[in-house]
Amino acid sequence: MTSFWNNFGTKATRRKQKMQQLTQAIVEKLEPGKRRIKYRDTKIDGLVLEIMPSGSKIYRYYKMVNYQAQCVTIGKHPALSLDEARDQAILLSAKLINGERLAKPKDQLTLKDLANLYFNQYADEHCVTATDMHKNFRLYWGKQELLPVSKISTDVIQSRINEYAKQNKLRSANAALTLIKAILNWGVKRKLLHTNPAIGVDKFREQSRDRFVQPHELNSLLDAINKYPEQRARDFFLVCLYTGIRSGNIKAMRWDQVDLQAGTWHIPKTKNGESQTVQLSDETLKILKQRSKGRQLNPWVFPGGAHQPTTKHVGELKKSWKTILKNAGIDSLHIHDLRRTFASYSLSTGTPTAVVQKQLGHKSLAAAAIYQKAIDNTVKEANQRTVTLIRQLANG
Repeated sequence: MTSFWNNFGTKATRRKQKMQQLTQAIVEKLEPGKRRIKYRDTKIDGLVLEIMPSGSKIYRYYKMVNYQAQCVTIGKHPALSLDEARDQAILLSAKLINGERLAKPKDQLTLKDLANLYFNQYADEHCVTATDMHKNFRLYWGKQELLPVSKISTDVIQSRINEYAKQNKLRSANAALTLIKAILNWGVKRKLLHTNPAIGVDKFREQSRDRFVQPHELNSLLDAINKYPEQRARDFFLVCLYTGIRSGNIKAMRWDQVDLQAGTWHIPKTKNGESQTVQLSDETLKILKQRSKGRQLNPWVFPGGAHQPTTKHVGELKKSWKTILKNAGIDSLHIHDLRRTFASYSLSTGTPTAVVQKQLGHKSLAAAAIYQKAIDNTVKEANQRTVTLIRQLANG
């Protein structure tokens, strides 16, 4: 089990951790960074406070016993106070003294245990979409999460994704496969399992989605957004439409990344792993300037709490989106389709594909060129309107 938490067991890594005489007031004030920060409590040996880039603060207990790492997640702040975490750490120390084992043997490790390790030790720090990955794991693999990893076979994985395929949810099936494959790959690298059974499962062939807001839908959609009662949701969807940036990056937008005077927004890390500087339109700047009146309360442009300070940015807004679509009388439009809408209309104005590539933060021209199909549909509709007008005038 030394590989279980080996990055906490080495002397070199321990030197990188910060020793801190923690108090409740200090815990409240500690701020997140770009990477996970670990504070070892100087009062209770083994107690560590981890602060994730998302702002989450987690108490854990770490101890090396006979060259084996023992780790237990105690709880999250603020649900658990520092004193309560220290009490739990003392009890765990007592268990070790009595010869009890805290970490699970490899053969008892469940899929949920492995997923938690993957998120805590890798994804939360390295993956921009980590928040969605947490949610998707529960959605896709909640039924299997208590199975020992030794029981996660190719057949188990194939059976699960087949359930989505039978419902014609090929995108969900492939997303479920991609996620479980990443988790199991990480487990193989950490020698928590020998092979990755997901490697033997193939993805389903998906039909490329080309849905975007059609010209005749634009007015009703904007009207429904502007009439939605919650301003945070209104502003969020408009920024999605006016920038073409991925909704995950917009959710995580921070005030220290936005320069209202220069009219720019710097994204430190996008889905493709690179940074991006977004040039903001006048309409987007107007929205952000209005929202900036509350920037003293929260570091987030779109905070998790609508009217109070919070350490988290906004989460899912699918219910709000569903209501907006119903009020607009529009079917089958995803939030991500707003990104495609921006790109499509940008191309329709004559913007070169290379510029659209830069606007969207794509690495290649080929990635941005996929939106050309939507433009072809728009051109076809325009041609039809022209022909209709000619015929009407001719009969006239």
